[in-house]
Amino acid sequence: MANEIVKMQTVPLNLPSGPAHAIMIAVNVERPEESASFASHVIERFKVQRLCSPPDTSVLIVSVIGPVDFTAFTEAWIVAAGTDKALREFLSRMQTAECVHGTEAGDVIATASLLASGDTA
Repeated sequence: MANEIVKMQTVPLNLPSGPAHAIMIAVNVERPEESASFASHVIERFKVQRLCSPPDTSVLIVSVIGPVDFTAFTEAWIVAAGTDKALREFLSRMQTAECVHGTEAGDVIATASLLASGDTA
């Protein structure tokens, strides 16, 4: 089985600060040795989704199921934000950008911010 993006959607939110939108990305990782390169693919798809999302999109949640190299996957986002101007701009507008590694049963194994320190809106 290959690594795959299972679902990517923009959904409305009611935050304490008012209405907003979130991009929710669900991925399955079956090849942990490809975690960093797969993250690059997810990043490219995220940028397209963000372009198609409302201006008030300020939350990103990436949920990962499977034997991912979680550090490699999340660090790929941080490294890419340092060189990819579009990604850096999109992430700078996020109040929250989190990656959650979980099980199919819904248990959380790990979480990590996809924002470099100081990159929040």
